[in-house]
Amino acid sequence: LDPTLATAYLVQGNAYSLMNRWPEAIERYKQAIRCRVGYAEAYNNLGLALQRNGEVELAVGAYNEATRVRNDDYPEAWYNLGNMYFERAPTLRTVEQQQAEYERAIEAYHLAAKYAPGFAGAHYNLGQAYYAQKNLPAALAAYKAAVRANPKHAGAWHNLGIVYRDLGKPKLAVEAI
Repeated sequence: LDPTLATAYLVQGNAYSLMNRWPEAIERYKQAIRCRVGYAEAYNNLGLALQRNGEVELAVGAYNEATRVRNDDYPEAWYNLGNMYFERAPTLRTVEQQQAEYERAIEAYHLAAKYAPGFAGAHYNLGQAYYAQKNLPAALAAYKAAVRANPKHAGAWHNLGIVYRDLGKPKLAVEAI
C-alpha cells in the first residue's frame, strides 16, 4: 500500500460524510488507516461516520484509538467522544444510566479542554453536560471558561445568564444575556 494514498482516502471519506453517505465514508476512512497505521485524523473521522451511521460502540473505539495514537493529546477526538455521550444520555432508560453517560461526556470534555484550553466549544459543551446534571456551580465555571476562550460565543453568554437566573442572581443574568 502506498502511504501517500492515506490522505486521498481521508479526503474521499470527508466528501462522502458531507453527503451523509456514511457506509462509503466509513470504508474510505478504514482504507486511509490501512495505508497509514496510526492515522489519528482518520480514526477521529471514522468515529464521526460510525456515530452518524448508528454504530455507537464502534465509534467509541475509533475515538479512543485516535486519542491513543496521539498519546491522548487530541482535543477534537475527546470533544467528539464527549458529544456522542452527551447526545446519547437523554435516550437512555434510567436516570442512573443518563447520569453515568453525562459523566463520560464531562470526562471527555475536560480532556478536550485540558489539551486545548482555548477550545471554547469544549468548555461550552462541558457547561451543557454539567447543566444537564443540575450542577450549576460547575456549569457556571465552564460557561465562564467558554467566554474567556471566545468572548463572542453567544451561546455561552446566553447560558451563563440562564445559570445566573437559576442561581437567583437576576442582575448578573441580565448582564450576561
